[in-house]
Amino acid sequence: MVRKFIARAGAIAVCAALLPGIAHARDRERITVDVFALLNEASGETSDGFEDQDASGFIIGGDAEFEIRRDDHRFRLGAGSTYYAYDEDDRDDRHNNAVWLTYSTPLSGRLSVWVQGKHDTNMSALEARETRQDRIRSQLIWQEGDNRIRARAGYRWREYISDDTDGDGLELGADYRRRFDNGMSSYTYVRWDEIEADVLRRSYERWTLGTDLSIPVSDQIEIIPSLRYRTWTYPNRLVDGLELREDSSLNPRISVTYDLGDDWEAVGRAGVIWRRSNDDRFDETITRLSIGVSKRLRWDL
Repeated sequence: MVRKFIARAGAIAVCAALLPGIAHARDRERITVDVFALLNEASGETSDGFEDQDASGFIIGGDAEFEIRRDDHRFRLGAGSTYYAYDEDDRDDRHNNAVWLTYSTPLSGRLSVWVQGKHDTNMSALEARETRQDRIRSQLIWQEGDNRIRARAGYRWREYISDDTDGDGLELGADYRRRFDNGMSSYTYVRWDEIEADVLRRSYERWTLGTDLSIPVSDQIEIIPSLRYRTWTYPNRLVDGLELREDSSLNPRISVTYDLGDDWEAVGRAGVIWRRSNDDRFDETITRLSIGVSKRLRWDL
């Protein structure tokens, strides 16, 4: 039902955007394509919702968006595909495709709204390595000068591929970005999400806090130190039959991006993940190194 809703909404949005007689000076159609390849080397595997990035292996993928702008109304139809080739012998490679529709428009000089519907065919999540997901989310964005605040809300429906059961839940969040006169910028965010699943052990509630600092050191090079903290509980998992299972992870990381020119970019990342649980079996410290390259292509129609 959700997939049909997204498809119908997309058709209505495109038809409305292409209606003759409503064109204005800022009308535009654009195609944007992003492709990337990333090599990861990790000393272990964590389970806080970023398993693909934390497992050793090779990731390659790309996405394309068709943007339609009619005056202050912007529609973006997108599709993407990502292939995950894992080094672990006990883990099968995974391929995920996604499609989405995004609409955004200003509400005033400082305030705008953004709405998106998205479908993933085979994504990795905190509670399951392989799940199909339908997601609807919205953002209210306030921006003045170098300051931007976003408040977001969304809902996710998941179908777990291994046993054909379901889960769903709400997500909420807010973030603040500040740009400074010297070219630096900071980004701080807080997120809360939950899933209630048919298989009770998959249900969880999670908080995420994080901050990034972007530091340009030359016209080509930027350094980005970041810190992310997550804490989550499983309301249907008991430790030694006495207390609810509680986990957390702390992830400091530093990234270096290098502008290769012609919309090519190289990136290198290094980080540590300290994962702790009141179930000692899930305590883990992981080091992670990544190196990758990406390319963006644009065509104005």
